[in-house]
Amino acid sequence: MMKDKEALKVLKEFRTTSGAIVTFYDRSRQMAGDRLFVKLECEVRVPVPEELWESKINEEPDVLSCVKKKLGEAMVITVVRERNFVPEEDYGRVISELADNVESTIMDYADNESFSAKLFAKQYEEKIEQCIMEEHMKDLPDKSSEEDEGPADFSSCFK
Repeated sequence: MMKDKEALKVLKEFRTTSGAIVTFYDRSRQMAGDRLFVKLECEVRVPVPEELWESKINEEPDVLSCVKKKLGEAMVITVVRERNFVPEEDYGRVISELADNVESTIMDYADNESFSAKLFAKQYEEKIEQCIMEEHMKDLPDKSSEEDEGPADFSSCFK
């Protein structure tokens, strides 16, 4: 299965009024005989406006740096829709229906002016939790360096 997005077939790409870039990828493949596994992947890339970072200026610098590194310059949402055992003659209709359904759903959210701010708030909180967890994990002693005594001996229980 292909992992490289560049090698995928791009069905459609456009920019929403809120600045998000929406890209539809066709990841369909042949299954058995004339049957297809139809897979549509929709990727929504929402640039992080600088004013959203500025609103977090009072955060602890280490945490803010970690969150910035994890979020990057754009927030990404991926929506996947699949159909199994689709006859070849129905492929065009099915992929079109999947794309239309996902597009109408995505546009309800992505065209809203507050979409990027709300998404940022949600993903910011998730990334803070990840950063804090990683920081706590660093403080824990490394058990792999301790000498392993092997499996516990329960033979006395069976006498």
